[in-house]
Amino acid sequence: MSDAAWAVVDRLSTSIREVLGDDLAALYVHGSLVTGGFIEGKSDLDLLGVVGHDLDGQQADRLLGGFESNLVTMAHDADFRIVTTAVALAPSAPGSTPTMAYEVQVRPTSDEPLRAIRGPAVEPDLVVELSQVRTWGRALVGPEPSEVIGAVADEQVVAVGDGHLARWLAIPFDPQVDELMVFTACRVWRFAETGEHVPKADAASWVLARRPDLDVVTQALARRRGDDGVITAEGVKELLTTVRQNLAGRAP
Repeated sequence: MSDAAWAVVDRLSTSIREVLGDDLAALYVHGSLVTGGFIEGKSDLDLLGVVGHDLDGQQADRLLGGFESNLVTMAHDADFRIVTTAVALAPSAPGSTPTMAYEVQVRPTSDEPLRAIRGPAVEPDLVVELSQVRTWGRALVGPEPSEVIGAVADEQVVAVGDGHLARWLAIPFDPQVDELMVFTACRVWRFAETGEHVPKADAASWVLARRPDLDVVTQALARRRGDDGVITAEGVKELLTTVRQNLAGRAP
């Protein structure tokens, strides 16, 4: 548990509540800070808000100002998204694509420390996030996640993950996201087999128990622990291909 990270979450929560007031139906913290996999210097702070309607320009400006005022004291990257209650309640409605109302990405050490995306904006990854929040989100405002966020079909979560794997296989290897590719592949495989959202390290260990020959997973875990680890393009390609083959084998 990171007391410093939770202190940042508390400050951001206060700022969000001050801006949105009664429009804020719920606010959840999720991800590694909740599941116990948080690592200082590597893990993000993940927050999801739920509001009754799309935000207006004034609310969006004030929200961004709140993040700007906290930026000088933040040592952690953060991702904050807002969705409407309609999107939260029916994230798997037939033919629907989850649409977020607003997003703020905070990168304190970046040349662009704050990035705001004003919606409504289509975000397919929101399917996965809503599923994760429903499973393990912790309420900072409002009721428990299962009362606000509707059930997400497992097939939809897997489809989004498989889409990422296919895209990474189709483009040149990017070492800046090598760990992300490895751990995402592991989590997609684990979820497809068990229907469970688990932390990155747990998913990687699960994969190694089945395929100890996938050395790229061992190397990624070493890196995550702060040890030396070499993640190669060939190793990532083998892992992504292996996971996609297993997903294809499960298709009806």
